[in-house]
Amino acid sequence: MLYGTHTSMCVAPALPAVLRPLLGFTETGSYTVRVVTDAGRDIEQLDQAPKSLSSAALSAQTALTLSLSRIGINEDDGTAAAMLTVVRSGDLSTPLQVLLAADGAGLALPATVDIAAGSASTQVNVGVLNDTQANGNRQRTITATAEAFEPGSTQLQLLDDDVAALTLSMTQAAVSEGVGSGNLVISRNDDAALPLTVTLMANRPDVVQLPASVSFGEGEHDKTVQVQVLNDVLIEPTVAVSIVASAVGMASGSVAFSVLDDDAPNLALSFDTEVVREGAGTGAITGTVSRADGAAAVTIRLASDSTDLTVPATVALTEKTKKE
Repeated sequence: MLYGTHTSMCVAPALPAVLRPLLGFTETGSYTVRVVTDAGRDIEQLDQAPKSLSSAALSAQTALTLSLSRIGINEDDGTAAAMLTVVRSGDLSTPLQVLLAADGAGLALPATVDIAAGSASTQVNVGVLNDTQANGNRQRTITATAEAFEPGSTQLQLLDDDVAALTLSMTQAAVSEGVGSGNLVISRNDDAALPLTVTLMANRPDVVQLPASVSFGEGEHDKTVQVQVLNDVLIEPTVAVSIVASAVGMASGSVAFSVLDDDAPNLALSFDTEVVREGAGTGAITGTVSRADGAAAVTIRLASDSTDLTVPATVALTEKTKKE
């Protein structure tokens, strides 16, 4: 049988938490505990007479305990992924500020939480920070501390929602033939624990050249390669180029950009007569605009240096049409 008597005179080792409710300890302080048993009890003795086994002075210390509404949360569960309950023991007459911390990245929780006077507990939301990294499931430990209190802790699983994938980006959305090259950035979103070989392919190898593959070393997440733009003397429309990257165990990535032509049309202008009378009116002379190369459609602006002649503002050469 257990008996507990409160005294403020003794200071002794901490009383195990499991015994506190049995003894009715609700306040912080020192207690004298007397243990008595008789035959038939769990404590073995050699005779049948009731016996006092021990008498000790013990201290009922204050402590913090934590519990979670969920022990596993997904990366996309948002700012209220789980509810954390913080409980204190001991004297409840004054408010208490509790410090909260997690042992790794990925969780969003306040640095402190307050337990109001007269209350033994409070609750706070635990949020999750979603990323784009395929870094697997992680275990996180949340710890609560406060002055003069034994710390409390609890654990949860942070469940990854990302697929290992490659992403591509061009530093320029459009590259001119005359520039010569553009920069292609290749990124992997896994933990990069192992080397990786990535295969590259372009839909217009007649317009751009790039390496057939690129190798990532251990710990490398990004690589930059040059995309060479082939220059020619042909008049061409803007070309849409796409590049695809693929690797074993990774989702493929792609990027699109434009290659701009830097060739100007070789134009010629001729008239059907060199002399015209002032009163000849509209259509007095016919002009022909022609180009010697290129097949792309082009709009040509016309202008006259004399107010005596009236010419159209523009003339259009359609695709494969060399004169108009």
